[in-house]
Amino acid sequence: MDRIPLFLNPMARGTRSAPIRRWLESKKGIFEVVEPSSNSHLQELLKKCVACGTLVVAVAGGDGTLHTAASVLAGTPTRLLVMPSGTVNVFAREIGIGSGNFDKALQTYYDGQVEAVDVFCANGIPFLQMAGIGWDGRAVELTTRDFKVRWGSLAYVISAFKALCEPWAHLKAVFDDGDCVEGHTVIAGNGMFYGGSWPMFPKANHADGMLDFIVFQQRSPVSIVRDLVCAVRHRGFQPGIGGEFVCKRAASCEILPLRGKPAIQLDGDFAGHGSVKFSLGPGPLQVYVPKFN
Repeated sequence: MDRIPLFLNPMARGTRSAPIRRWLESKKGIFEVVEPSSNSHLQELLKKCVACGTLVVAVAGGDGTLHTAASVLAGTPTRLLVMPSGTVNVFAREIGIGSGNFDKALQTYYDGQVEAVDVFCANGIPFLQMAGIGWDGRAVELTTRDFKVRWGSLAYVISAFKALCEPWAHLKAVFDDGDCVEGHTVIAGNGMFYGGSWPMFPKANHADGMLDFIVFQQRSPVSIVRDLVCAVRHRGFQPGIGGEFVCKRAASCEILPLRGKPAIQLDGDFAGHGSVKFSLGPGPLQVYVPKFN
C-alpha cells in the first residue's frame, strides 16, 4: 500500500511539533512526511497531489492550517485526513476526532467514513469552522504566534480581555433575505463548536449549505458577559433565550463597517480589517470522520 502523504504545519517548529513527531516515530511505513516551508508552499504541494489524483492526504496542524488545505482541496475528490496538532483544534473536535488524538485520527482512516463538509469563503478566502469580525477578530489579531506558544489556548482568553478595553467598531450585517442587523461583533459558525468543545451554535450543521450568525448588539463589557452567561446556561446561542444578540442562518451575508476598521478572523487566524462578504465556497471538502460521528 502506498504511504499517505502527511503535511506538517509550516508554522510549527520545535516544541510545537514535538508531539506529532514523536507519534510518527512508531508509524513508519504508513506516512510520507512532508514539511512545507510556508502556507503558500503547502498549497502548492497540495495542488500537485490533486493534479496527480492522490486519493487521500493527511494534514497535521490546527484550524488555520486546515483552512489553508481546504482552499486547495475543496471541490476536489482528494480526501483529507485531519491530524489535530494545533492549539485548540476546533474542527477536529467538531468531526469527533478530538484535540491531539492522533491514534483516533488514524483509526478514522481505517474504519471511519468520508463526509462532505461545506467550505465557506470570506472575501474569497475559504474557512472551515468559524469566522468573526469585530471584538472577536481583534482578540485573534492580538494573539500572536509567540503568545500562543507561551500561553497555549489561554492566550485567546487573555487577548479577548485586552480587546474589551479598546474602542469597538459599529457594524451592519446584511443577510441574503434582505434583513439588516447592526451591532459591534458578528461571529459565523459552520459547525456547533467555537473556541474548543463549547457548542456556541447548537443548531449548526456543516453539511447544510448554511452559516449560523450571531450579531452582538450592545457595546459594553457588561453586555458581553451577560450574553455569554445566558448562552452558557442554555448551552449555546439561540433565539428566545434572552440576551442582547440576534441569531440568523444564511447562505450569504455582507458585513459593512459603519464606524471603525474591524478586525477579521478565519478559523482562529487573523485575516485583515474592513468589510466582509460571506459566501459558499467552490465545493465541499471530503473529510474522514468516525463512522458514528
